[in-house]
Amino acid sequence: MLVWAALPILVFAALASGPFRDSVPAAVEAFAQLAAVLSLFFLVCAVEAGGRNKDSGK
Repeated sequence: MLVWAALPILVFAALASGPFRDSVPAAVEAFAQLAAVLSLFFLVCAVEAGGRNKDSGK
């Protein structure tokens, strides 16, 4: 569930801090950059949690 929420946040944040930087207010740009970093963090954590080896505990 968290992964599906993080993906659109990452896309919108990248758009707000990338190509549409000139038309976005400074406060929104700072929030978009923070949202991009947090969503990347959540996505990396989800990939790491899903890719664990099930036999490593044996």
